Amino acid sequence: MHLRPYLLVSAVLAAPAVSAADFDDFSDLFSNEACAGVVGVLSADMPAEPLYQLGDGQCRALSAAAIDSTLAVYSDTGCSRQISFETPDTAAFCAEIADKNSFGNDPSADTATPVWRLPPWPALDAGVLSISGNSRPYQARRIYRRAGACALEIHVFKKAIDADGLKPLLLIHGGSWKYRQTGAIGLFTQISHYTEAGFAVFTPFYRLTGEGEAAAACSSAGGDEIVADIEAAYQWLLGNAAGFGADATAVYVAGQSAGAHLAARMAVDHPDTTAAALLLYPPTDFGHFIRAYQAGEVDSAQGTDALADFLGESLATADPDSDIVRSNSLPERVAASPDSFPPMYLIHGGADELVPVEQSTRLCNAYGGDPASGAQADNSDAAAERQSFDCGGQSRLDVVKSAGHVLDFCVTLNPPWSLLIDTSGLCPAGDADSQLAARSSLSAALDWLQNVDGAGTAQDIPAADVSDSATTDDGGSGSGGGATLLGALLLAGFAVRKAR
Repeated sequence: MHLRPYLLVSAVLAAPAVSAADFDDFSDLFSNEACAGVVGVLSADMPAEPLYQLGDGQCRALSAAAIDSTLAVYSDTGCSRQISFETPDTAAFCAEIADKNSFGNDPSADTATPVWRLPPWPALDAGVLSISGNSRPYQARRIYRRAGACALEIHVFKKAIDADGLKPLLLIHGGSWKYRQTGAIGLFTQISHYTEAGFAVFTPFYRLTGEGEAAAACSSAGGDEIVADIEAAYQWLLGNAAGFGADATAVYVAGQSAGAHLAARMAVDHPDTTAAALLLYPPTDFGHFIRAYQAGEVDSAQGTDALADFLGESLATADPDSDIVRSNSLPERVAASPDSFPPMYLIHGGADELVPVEQSTRLCNAYGGDPASGAQADNSDAAAERQSFDCGGQSRLDVVKSAGHVLDFCVTLNPPWSLLIDTSGLCPAGDADSQLAARSSLSAALDWLQNVDGAGTAQDIPAADVSDSATTDDGGSGSGGGATLLGALLLAGFAVRKAR
């Protein structure tokens, strides 16, 4: 124990600081040791709501760590609602994410009743918006779809397992439609903001266009197959939310980057059952992006490969009027009848080099009937860091002028870790003023999501049997969405490992 400070100082003297640029591939950092280092360095003091056990004839409230695994566990103060609960184990969770063949598509999640857990990820303090004061949410895993041999999980998060009267939120991870670990773990660090706001959060995994972060059966998917997965998750939520204490009369949707595209697609495809959408740096207008690329107005750094993989063809030859492009050109669809669609709150970085800010301004403007006219980001020196636009109705857009992609994440470390790791490039929100603007936007968006009077008018839908839920393979621009964040987290764990 006493040697650690000296080892850290020695590491600093012996080698330059670790930076994200030193790594082209984070796969070597997906190890139990690096993962444990991340949890140790970045975990906040985040107590969870109590659980209950009978002892001496009384129903006693206990922390998750104090649960006696030999006794029944209950979610309520009267010890009348027994649950299955797994004792927290960081090593087990680290092993889970390290297994790319099962993470997100593990058939063992298909238990008769939910098994509740306390994962470490929501306690990682890695966001622009502080998690201080939030309760650590509980998590359960279910299988919502089987597409061939691919069993897709949906994770359910609640502040208190016994809570009722919650709003259901379908929250979708990003990662260029091709990455899973990087997108999902980054998303999980933000979960507690939504559970604190009165939501039961449902985070679905989906098949990927790429290979290497999912089982082979869940890889090399086309864009239509991915949309079909999220469609199945949406329908599963409608049928099963009530069993998790959520009112399924209307669904809220949200996401980051590629996940925000999928959330927006659900809002536009299901305007009558969607209450509202919160979209962070979303690609929303495939047709406009392709036309801009073919006109030489978009360079190759702006997510073109990810969109090409989604479409299954090069953007140089892609038809902007094809069915798959038109169905994902959401501003055109909204502009045709703006009053028919649920309200949306969009947040985008003005300096986003992966997903152009026009992807959000055009969707905002669509609520006024013309995607090309209305809100426009101002990147001039005199412009405000936070630029807020009224899109029409209850819809809003915030542009954070100096922020890049993944603007809701920010990794900062205290000494001695800050001496080992250069985190200057690991806060996409930008400098202190830009971070403040991003924080204000994210806080306002959460308040909006909690209080918006959405347009959802879903009728009651009977609970779906998991084994029968969307089990077939039929179905209905580029983004990173978390890769930078998880790389930063794993760098922290890597630095701890190297300093030992």
